[in-house]
Amino acid sequence: MRDSHHPVDTVPLLDHVVEGPVNGPPVALLHGFPDNYRVWDHTATVLQERGYRVVRMNLPGFEPGGALPSTTAFAHTIARIHRTMEHTQSLGGTLIGHDWGAVFAYRLLSIHPQAASRLVTLEIGAGSRAPWLMAFVLFYQSLIIAASCLGRGLGDRLLRAFCRLLPQPRYDGALHVRAHHGWLYRQAWREGASHGPWPFYYRNHTARWEPSQDLPVLFLYGNNGPKPLRFHTAQWRERITRYHPESRSIALPGAHWFFLEHPQPFLQALGEFLPAPTP
Repeated sequence: MRDSHHPVDTVPLLDHVVEGPVNGPPVALLHGFPDNYRVWDHTATVLQERGYRVVRMNLPGFEPGGALPSTTAFAHTIARIHRTMEHTQSLGGTLIGHDWGAVFAYRLLSIHPQAASRLVTLEIGAGSRAPWLMAFVLFYQSLIIAASCLGRGLGDRLLRAFCRLLPQPRYDGALHVRAHHGWLYRQAWREGASHGPWPFYYRNHTARWEPSQDLPVLFLYGNNGPKPLRFHTAQWRERITRYHPESRSIALPGAHWFFLEHPQPFLQALGEFLPAPTP
């Protein structure tokens, strides 16, 4: 399907890597903040060994040596994701997103429902939050947005200081955080403001999406994380499993980055959900 606002020949590809058997079932992976596609190294290796063709993409500005994207509109990012999946022949396969990657997966499927035949999202859903949790989210997003506005130098140092407070596991090739990586949050508030700010205080509300009866969804989340870092509700978990008989919502040991902290339970749940490669 071609995006009428961004013809295919004018939409730049995202920085990406394709790995695994040429004829394997495609699995596309989208990372979150503050990560890059190296966060999927172990997952990608295991999927390749199991016979899947893996496509990993860096969000705009998160590629090595990246800078603030010239266009930060989410519609353009979604068009680039779709274009990259088309280019790598991963449209119609499995799409996996963590954190902001889940947000863009929901938005992509809102525009292109046939972009994936299976969806796996980690941590991010929707739902109302208690006032104190809302205040916490407003506080930390304000810090990120302030850092992105300050830019190189002071903004870099502020955002790196914030990221050091996150319970993020270490991994090889992790992103060297810079101020421009906060563009995701600035853009979420820009786009949300057109509908009034309060429905968008929480980033996943930028993705108004309902599961389809034709799309199996696996929603995975860590059951050991602090409440402020649980970005979904029980209502979301119930809703995600309502439409398709294969859809599941599963709690796994760990916190926001549970797939790095405890990869085996994650990979087991993923393996049970993915279509088996044809010998």
